[in-house]
Amino acid sequence: MKQRSVFLQAFRSYLWITMALVVLIGLYGCYLVRQFYLDQTAKDLEVRARLCAQQLAVPLGANDPAAVDALCKQLGKLMSTRITVILESGEVLGDTNEDPTAMENHANRPEIKQAMAEEVGRATHFSRTLKEERMYVAVAAEPDAPEKVFVRTSLPVPNLNQTLAVVYRDFLIGGLVVALLTTLISLWFALRMSRSLGETAA
Repeated sequence: MKQRSVFLQAFRSYLWITMALVVLIGLYGCYLVRQFYLDQTAKDLEVRARLCAQQLAVPLGANDPAAVDALCKQLGKLMSTRITVILESGEVLGDTNEDPTAMENHANRPEIKQAMAEEVGRATHFSRTLKEERMYVAVAAEPDAPEKVFVRTSLPVPNLNQTLAVVYRDFLIGGLVVALLTTLISLWFALRMSRSLGETAA
């Protein structure tokens, strides 16, 4: 009876400690993966914005808002990315989804404010135009120009969350496998300890 009690106590102790470690490692792993994925997405959006800035150089230099808007719509469809061209004053020159003349001033957008100070701005917030949460990255098209023009790219956050959900599912499956192995290992350690105590008592 005493040997059985020792076995149960040892089994529970091993199991709780290892399970707690598995949960903590899993949660921290999910956090790291999320941060890495969001950082990589932001870098990808910055690359897209810089590529668009190169393509938009000619219509911007010609001061042709209609051509700027048309190119935003064309490039946005090709890249599956929303592209917006914004003057330093906040006036919108072109946008993939909307008529820029009907859009409100964007000077107060956090990514634009940051890009004004640092040439690159990043923010995630609700789009009043598209009625959804989006990640934005804005870059200065010509940082040394007298009046800066910003090219902003964005992706919807729900799409990013869907991709992360797949990663979390894989983490969960892996965690369940580890939990099963942990249970078996804890059982083995507990049996070994109880047998050792039983032999010592004998």
